[in-house]
Amino acid sequence: MNKVLKTFLTLVTLITILTSSTCKHERKQLDSWIGKTKKSVVRSWGIPDKTSTDYNGGEILVYSRSYYLNGTTFYNHYLLFFNNSGLMDHWLKQQSVTPPQAIDLRINN
Repeated sequence: MNKVLKTFLTLVTLITILTSSTCKHERKQLDSWIGKTKKSVVRSWGIPDKTSTDYNGGEILVYSRSYYLNGTTFYNHYLLFFNNSGLMDHWLKQQSVTPPQAIDLRINN
């Protein structure tokens, strides 16, 4: 396979991965945790890769999964938001080349 074709296929694959949205099954699974306690989430998911306060008395737990493509590490970050009562109230999925320890979770007002 020539170099141009290989580069093209790599770019198409990368764009497909980075632009794909959360699938229905994954969304349903994550939505099922809304309203659950932080303790029950940690008991099931394990220790988070990163935690932060949301500055409203709540907390953000980050769980990340890595995958490799042509020598580059990519991450799916799952940010789980807990309110000041300790209940999960929403989540966000981000795809990035940034490792979980380097994610900036500061909230700009």
